[in-house]
Amino acid sequence: MKKINREEIQPILLEILKAFKKYCKKNDINFFMIGGTLLGAVRHKGFIPWDDDIDVGIFRSEYNKLTMLAEKNRYIDSKKRYKIILPLDDGHVYPFIKIVDTDTIAYEKKINKKHNTGLWLDVFPYDYAADNEKEKNKVNKKQKLYKMFLQIGIAGELTFSQKLKRVIAYPVYRILTKGDYKYWVKKILHLPTVYRTKYIGDIVWLEGEKDMFPAEWLSDFVELEFEDDKYYAPKEYDKWLTHFYGDYMKLPKEEDRVIHDADAYYINKK
Repeated sequence: MKKINREEIQPILLEILKAFKKYCKKNDINFFMIGGTLLGAVRHKGFIPWDDDIDVGIFRSEYNKLTMLAEKNRYIDSKKRYKIILPLDDGHVYPFIKIVDTDTIAYEKKINKKHNTGLWLDVFPYDYAADNEKEKNKVNKKQKLYKMFLQIGIAGELTFSQKLKRVIAYPVYRILTKGDYKYWVKKILHLPTVYRTKYIGDIVWLEGEKDMFPAEWLSDFVELEFEDDKYYAPKEYDKWLTHFYGDYMKLPKEEDRVIHDADAYYINKK
């Protein structure tokens, strides 16, 4: 296998995005840019220079449609290079869909190497959350607990504090799951959602309270330039980005620039 240099990763990711857009257009599925991808579109008209992944969001009804299509045919292109990976697929450790480049293999440093995929595009389902703060916090706490145990079970390289947490929590993990990380993926997938409330967000991979925000921010969309094409983004992208990043047009310090830091390789390419 030939190692993929960092400067080669973004062009590969862009090709995955283009293939996914073509597939979604063909199947009448809508998605929108989120996270660092949305920030890159607004601030850089493309990738954040140091970014090494692409994130898109999709409403639950569209996400379910994508899942049903994937169950019939996992590939989104005729050459069978780009594949849909569903939660609970063997080796896939996340509770959301990934679109992977099967000509590549990538090892995330925070994930055990046996759980590898190709270079990827993340597809996050957006669900409505309870208007009632007590109920919303209850779901958030459950998700945080399930996610912690999942990360313990799939962990690769760890910091000292993460190693300490693993030592304390791993016996519970083993007793409850017999070492099967999918137990926690299923727990996350079965978190309760509600229909048409004031709040929406990425419940399955919640990072914190900021991941829940007013649903009206996703009531309308605009097209924004990303590299050599345009993709949908929330019309209220300024509110969205300010909510998540604060003064988002200001570049962060180098030590605060987040990357997945995966080792990636071409498969069978000399």
